[in-house]
Amino acid sequence: MKKYVLLLLAIIQSFFVFAQSEPETAKPSRGVEIQRRCAILDIEGEKYENTLVELKSNDPDFFFTDKSHVNVKVSIILPSGEKKVIYKKKFKDTYLYIFRSGQIQVGKPNFDKIFITPSSTEKGIYYGTINEKEGVY
Repeated sequence: MKKYVLLLLAIIQSFFVFAQSEPETAKPSRGVEIQRRCAILDIEGEKYENTLVELKSNDPDFFFTDKSHVNVKVSIILPSGEKKVIYKKKFKDTYLYIFRSGQIQVGKPNFDKIFITPSSTEKGIYYGTINEKEGVY
């Protein structure tokens, strides 16, 4: 009887040993508009502070168009509270991914052009990178 119990425990333990944690995945979001306030945003190597990133993905109807695109508008928030647009771009054939952790990615699978991630220490603080030519790795 002891042998059967030990064998059963060994089998159960083998399930936990071979179980791997898979990376978080998300499906592309369509017809969504998101605003994120980034403490630091890197646009093609230039760093900006206190920015507002507005992302808007279309919802293709597959009648007139089947292409997905994401409109991106980045504004600097001046101390007076005014917004000054510094970057405005339409990324064609790209998708908007929103993860449960708060991370946002814009791009094609395995090639992200925009990457916005929340701070691990402060709640509500985001950091972003926009690199449309080389991608964000």
